[in-house]
Amino acid sequence: MFLTLLLCFAQLPGPAGYSLPILDLDGDTHRQVIVDREAGQYLGHVTTTLLDDGKTLIAVYPKGHGKGAIVMKRSEDGGRTWSERLEVPDNWSTSQEVPTIYSTVDPAGKKHLILFSGLAPIRLAHSEDDGQTWSNLEPIGDFGGIVACATMMRLKNGDYLAMFHDDGRFLGAPLQPQDSNPFHVYQIRSKDGGLTWSAPQVAATHRRAHLCEPLILRSPNGEQLLCLMRENSRQYNSFYMTSEDEGSTWSKPQQLSAALTGDRHTGTYAPDGRLFLSFRDTARRSPTQGDWIGWVGTYSDIVNGREGQYRVRLKDNKHLWDCAYPGVNLLPDGTFVCTTYGHWDDKDAPYILSVRIQLTELDELLGAGNSLLANLPNPATTPAARDGWWMDRHRAIEANVKLAAAQDPAAVDLLFIGDSITQGWEGAGKEIWAENYSSPRTALNFGIGGDRTQHVLWRLAESSVLNLTSKVAVVMIGTNNSNTDSGADIADGIFAILRELRAKQPNMHILLLLIFPRGADAEDALRKVNDDANRRIAIAADDPMIEVLDLSSVFLDADGKLPPAIMPDFLHPQAEGYRRWAAALEPKLQKLGFLR
Repeated sequence: MFLTLLLCFAQLPGPAGYSLPILDLDGDTHRQVIVDREAGQYLGHVTTTLLDDGKTLIAVYPKGHGKGAIVMKRSEDGGRTWSERLEVPDNWSTSQEVPTIYSTVDPAGKKHLILFSGLAPIRLAHSEDDGQTWSNLEPIGDFGGIVACATMMRLKNGDYLAMFHDDGRFLGAPLQPQDSNPFHVYQIRSKDGGLTWSAPQVAATHRRAHLCEPLILRSPNGEQLLCLMRENSRQYNSFYMTSEDEGSTWSKPQQLSAALTGDRHTGTYAPDGRLFLSFRDTARRSPTQGDWIGWVGTYSDIVNGREGQYRVRLKDNKHLWDCAYPGVNLLPDGTFVCTTYGHWDDKDAPYILSVRIQLTELDELLGAGNSLLANLPNPATTPAARDGWWMDRHRAIEANVKLAAAQDPAAVDLLFIGDSITQGWEGAGKEIWAENYSSPRTALNFGIGGDRTQHVLWRLAESSVLNLTSKVAVVMIGTNNSNTDSGADIADGIFAILRELRAKQPNMHILLLLIFPRGADAEDALRKVNDDANRRIAIAADDPMIEVLDLSSVFLDADGKLPPAIMPDFLHPQAEGYRRWAAALEPKLQKLGFLR
């Protein structure tokens, strides 16, 4: 049932944005071919296959969103023109899922076309005459799954490896994993060119991330398989894993760059060895979020965590997200024919469109600076300095850090990282600090008033503080961002700080405090922004070195209001607030070995 695999438990969300240039081809109508359109009829999720003649394409898609009667069309000229809808077996009208189509060869050298239709059970139809006639859909086993099969790869021994996913609803009770993970990616194998298939095995899962819709690629040297996966909770970037043994085992799933974050990746190699991948853009911070986009880069870019070379908006989707389960086929002349569905007209139902591109011409457009979209950097994740008194305090803190480091890198047990609320330990909280964080404890206040996440990022990069081997860092930052940034952007700034701390001091425990309540009551607009950020950063607790603490009840009364005696300005604690803060931290510190 389970492959030998490593489960992924402890990953912070990756950066939400990217810095790649973006070509915009939305208005290039000369590249576009309408494959099928019917007024008022939803035409959805397409897959395509290219036959051996290098010019015949077959497209299949449902009449409906993710399910419905399967439609098939054929192009004999590399996707420039398309047939009318073709006759298909009657029981194809019973399809409950996205159809997928593949060309295969069995051990005897016979060619087949294989069409899958998922959910319970997964069914298969096949053709032995290049798609002229087809069998009925028949079950491949007593199991079900979603987007079956999203990907297929021929292995070195001639077998085929295919993948799908399930969220616990369709696989079937006898095969259900015993863990409580939300999604599982499964793989099945065929030894006869795709006509029959093995029972499913789990290839990937994650404690919190929703891994699904895989794509398998082979490395340029043929020795490694790479699997890209959609992440459906929208809290993380897309994921990838690799196999060195033809899919018998897979590495621990890791997050991709935001530049590769999307749904239902498909793609292949260009003649020059680069990869072209197409997908629905779901990067959390992207000017083309929800659109049909392409990515250009190398295999090495992906497995080494690089963003790639550039992105391409193939078509502007008028819906927030509903588009782009694309077919991607490479013609002999180096033309990519990319075919998918989308809301291309905001006044009509989705329809099927092809876009034709060559990487050489895209390179030229990029070099000329044409058709470029502006990127969306997040100020909360972009390190930034301030000047005046702020720089003076930064230098004073740095002098203390260097003095401590010169004596002993382990001289500072405890770091407090934050803004004016943290700096306030030197003001309203001074006596409480002396009572709780002086000998035998040694603590350093790394807070500066007015700081936002970007300022803390700059200070961490420019300071020697992470050369100290402190045992614990207490982090509370983000409330100053709420004046201008969204909860999502603030959370990404906090995640960036956590990634920096974890990278530089992997053995340091982090007590991440949710942003303290502000404003008189729960209806305060900035408190609501902070609450949104807090909901997002709570998943940092998946990292075993990070404990997330919600201290809001320490400060709020029974009605969710901030008593003026605790925070007179509804933001900064007075002495009683710091006393309550210290008391709430104390059990955690003692548990981590900080004795008085």
